[in-house]
Amino acid sequence: MRVLEIMTSPAVCVAPGVTLLCAAKVLSRKGIAAAPVVGDAGSIVGIVSEGDIVRGRLVPGPRRPHTVAEVMTGNVLTTRADADVDDLATAMLGKGLRSVPVVSDRGEVLGMVSRRDVMRALARDGNRIASQVRYLLDGYWGPERPWDIEVDGAVVTVAGEFRDESEREMVRRLADVIPGVAVVLTRGRGAFSVCD
Repeated sequence: MRVLEIMTSPAVCVAPGVTLLCAAKVLSRKGIAAAPVVGDAGSIVGIVSEGDIVRGRLVPGPRRPHTVAEVMTGNVLTTRADADVDDLATAMLGKGLRSVPVVSDRGEVLGMVSRRDVMRALARDGNRIASQVRYLLDGYWGPERPWDIEVDGAVVTVAGEFRDESEREMVRRLADVIPGVAVVLTRGRGAFSVCD
């Protein structure tokens, strides 16, 4: 799955000179955790998060920052729209990031990807895989045969009544052709109920 399929677009952006109060209102109203900071040329120059704003507001006295430019993170991890979602999720987790801007080759912000976007994609992908497995099994045995299908990442578990090992093997082979499936497990009920 590609970032383009899950990103929120257009992204809500702020300018470096925006006050922290204004940026806080934007994040709160839009229900987002971070916003790309875009300079005059239209390219990304940073990112400002809820945490950045809160930390900035906690600085006492005259040194308290007032603008986004004073609290933003300048060295931003960005991604491209054609990047793989799994690779992006790995990078986000490794760096402890909640949001990543999606940029063009020229550095223009195209959208944002949050952890929530990644979670939605994983849930959709699991539902898609389960539906495809059910479709193939129903096509082979008919819809009257009851199957319980669980998807956990790239692992599909199919539970049902298997008459023999050849049926179990056919289930494995049918499910294994679906993109995104790496492992197929079967759990049986009935005469042949050994789990593999």
